[in-house]
Amino acid sequence: PCGPPQAIIDLPGGKQGVYVLKEDMTVEQRPVSPRETHEGWVAIDAGLKVGEKVVIYGGNKLVNGAKVVLVKETSNDDIDPNYKPPVKE
Repeated sequence: PCGPPQAIIDLPGGKQGVYVLKEDMTVEQRPVSPRETHEGWVAIDAGLKVGEKVVIYGGNKLVNGAKVVLVKETSNDDIDPNYKPPVKE
């Protein structure tokens, strides 16, 4: 599977991961092995199954098991790999 680079979060111990959305609308922290990037996408070697929903924005504010509200489900077509969140001053 592949994902946008902004979905990747830093985990303790120098590892990386993503938050996966579960059916009960909680998130599960999942370690992954990011590989090379291709046209703004990161190939993920292990840790995800095809069809799982991954949190793309706001992962740094989550904790394992947090209940979330789906604001807008997105398709892969409208993800901007060059997106940079606004800087709060």
